[in-house]
Amino acid sequence: MTSGLRRPAPAKAWIETEELARILDSTAEAIYGLDMQGNCMFCNSACLRFLGYKDPVELIGKKMHTMMHHSRPDGTPYPSEECRIYLAFRRGEGSHVDDEVVWRADGTSFPVEYWSYPIRKDNDLMGAVVTFVDITERRRAQYALQQSEEMFRQLAENIREVFFIMTPDPPRMAYISPAYEEVAGRPRQELYDRADAWIDLVHPEDRHQVVDVFEQSLRGVATAMEYRMRRPDGSVRSIHARSFPVQDSQGKLGRIVGLAEDITERKKALEEMKLARAAAEAANRAKSEFLANMSHEIRTPMNGIIGITDLLLDTQMTPEQTEYLQMVKTSADSLLMIINDILDFSKIEAGKLELESITFDLRESLEGVMKPLAIKAHNKGLELLLTVHPSVPTSVVGDPTRLRQILINLVGNALKFTERGEIVVEARKETERDDCTTFHFSVRDTGIGIPNDKQQLIFDAFSQADSSSTRKFGGTGLGLTISNRLVDLMGGRIWVESKLGRGSTFHFTVRLELRS
Repeated sequence: MTSGLRRPAPAKAWIETEELARILDSTAEAIYGLDMQGNCMFCNSACLRFLGYKDPVELIGKKMHTMMHHSRPDGTPYPSEECRIYLAFRRGEGSHVDDEVVWRADGTSFPVEYWSYPIRKDNDLMGAVVTFVDITERRRAQYALQQSEEMFRQLAENIREVFFIMTPDPPRMAYISPAYEEVAGRPRQELYDRADAWIDLVHPEDRHQVVDVFEQSLRGVATAMEYRMRRPDGSVRSIHARSFPVQDSQGKLGRIVGLAEDITERKKALEEMKLARAAAEAANRAKSEFLANMSHEIRTPMNGIIGITDLLLDTQMTPEQTEYLQMVKTSADSLLMIINDILDFSKIEAGKLELESITFDLRESLEGVMKPLAIKAHNKGLELLLTVHPSVPTSVVGDPTRLRQILINLVGNALKFTERGEIVVEARKETERDDCTTFHFSVRDTGIGIPNDKQQLIFDAFSQADSSSTRKFGGTGLGLTISNRLVDLMGGRIWVESKLGRGSTFHFTVRLELRS
């Protein structure tokens, strides 16, 4: 491309050296010169590039206003008499315009900032020199900044929390959101006049702490505090406030930003919720204590019914009477089992269940549990197996009744949910310490299995893997919950491994002392 500072030979040479031409062609700003009629005398490469021309001959000798400044942004004519560039060679006045549009060769426009200055020789006006830069990116940045500021303003002015920005030295409120007037019942202007005016509203009993925290924030410490504010109408509000230091580019504390929220209603709701919860817990404890205390009164008549029924079954009766009485005994046994579960659960919930600590034969206890359960398994066509590892000692110290209860619950469930196959009970010693030993028990069945998403649910009170199970198989849904609580009381844990349709294995551990 021909240098932007060259012009046809007949014209007078305004630029006389190649070195000066190269300098002007190397600048990022567009530069061109005008004679006294507004015709282009020279233009640099940046000017050609911005305006979309390839050769200076396309501009030199032509009126620049007509070429590039003929219309306003909306396309209406821009008379040369109103163009401020013309002031430079008509009146000898320099001009600066920070935002105006010029037009390219292809008819498109773009925003520019320009400067025009008169050219003089021996105090006589010879023309003007004009410099301009494309400010498209600046406009975009300004628009983005305006959008950001607008979003910030909308956010700050519409949130219910009080948002503030403060400079620390001296303390001055740079911004306080309108929510302050709603929360404090005072005008924002008082904080612009005096940054710590809000402290006057703080409850006298909280003021010392608030002043201390405020001073910490002015030293650049992130703070959080809760205090009471007394509004002009006499009402007292609870406020939670936080502040965060913001450093400038030199790493010094530049400003402090923060939020203050009226939490009066939230605190009131939490207090009401706490009272309601305490009342519910008290009622639940009273219910559990009542049931626990009624344990003997409820069990005694049931045991009497079962005992008398057993005695009657040993007497001479007709087959029909025997059948009816056996039905009574079966129903009474089932009812007693349900009552026992509910009463045990109530005792646990009321914190009234205490474990025994006696010496017992662990192997004999396990075999004693299996005998009646083996009869039930046989009647159902199932095989019940017990495997006790050699590491399991004979004599231990603990609560044999509750250990048997856990095993009966787990094996009973396995019998209930297994139609064919086998049930295997296994016991082994897991870890041994000076004071006690952990034993691991497992009950494996070939029953219906438990879905993955239900395997934790089954340990919750009154829950089973399938709500239809209670109707189909019976039970309270408390067996596993009671077992879980008993295992916990015995220093162990309980869990299940199961695959739907392929059976389940329940594991639990307990800690028992060894007796030599």
